[in-house]
Amino acid sequence: MWISKRNSLVLNCLVELYISTKRPVSSLQISKKLKISSSGLRKDLQILEAFRFLFKPFSSSGRIPTNKGLKLYLKELKKNVEIDKSADNLIEFGISDEPDFATTSNTILSNLSDNTHNIGFVFLHSIFELAFRRIKFVKIGHHKVMVILLSPNKWTFTKIFETMKNYSENDLKKWEVTLNTEFKGNDLNTTFKKIRNRQSKDKEKYMNIYKEMFFLLNNKELVKSELLFKGELNVFDSGFIDNNKIKGVLGLLKEKEKLCDFLGDVLLNNDEAFTVSFGKETGLSEFDDLILIASTFYHSDNPIGNIGVIGPRYIHYQDTINRVGNYSAYFSRILSKDIMEA
Repeated sequence: MWISKRNSLVLNCLVELYISTKRPVSSLQISKKLKISSSGLRKDLQILEAFRFLFKPFSSSGRIPTNKGLKLYLKELKKNVEIDKSADNLIEFGISDEPDFATTSNTILSNLSDNTHNIGFVFLHSIFELAFRRIKFVKIGHHKVMVILLSPNKWTFTKIFETMKNYSENDLKKWEVTLNTEFKGNDLNTTFKKIRNRQSKDKEKYMNIYKEMFFLLNNKELVKSELLFKGELNVFDSGFIDNNKIKGVLGLLKEKEKLCDFLGDVLLNNDEAFTVSFGKETGLSEFDDLILIASTFYHSDNPIGNIGVIGPRYIHYQDTINRVGNYSAYFSRILSKDIMEA
């Protein structure tokens, strides 16, 4: 389908007025802003309605963009979005290199939720896809160990897992020495494969750690994605009227599993700078009246997570997309730092 540049200009104007007012847009508002005649504008609006880019919620009201119309608006917007990957791109947002993933994520999420008035999220597919600079095992109970992964940029990530045997602290120390001496700079998935190959040559040295890493990397609880939120209460200001829908969204955020599955699919099947999913496109009925904007961050050119927001259809797209894109670029830069110990 094709529409003229003027039709596109009218649609963009209508979308921006809708975003700023959160109300149906009258032809008079568009006419004043674009300084075009009412008669000429009427034909443009008829064309846009015929293509289902916009509609009137009531016969006597103004018009609002459809999801189809918003997507066309976003297609044009993508051409003008510039993601700054420099080290200084987050100074204005008050972000600096923090000591760990959780601290940095919470700082970013506070900024996203406060400045966009939506729900901010950070999704990390798995810490096992991150290279480690150092790894530490801490015995915290019977058959229970905490693994602490220090990434090349000195961020820390932790997981607690149960072991098949009740290993001593001395046993765990041997694991540490082996991993930190022989496999530093690899991610845990790659490390496991290398240990499997070496096991045939030195079974005694590698057998126990091979078994435990096999358990570690195949345990659904341990490979669960990390999903952090902030600004959940912003959903109450997002234009919802039906309290049951609000409860559904909050319940979905609390349970996380369904949303993690969706974000995992976005991560694996999309290579664009950012994605925008409208309502039912997520496959989540709780999101019928919402949109989800996500931008992928990378570790050594591998997509490992998303940063984004969840909000209403009248979100301020350009500012939100720029913020989300800058944060994901920052994460990509910091996670890919090659700062290995000598």
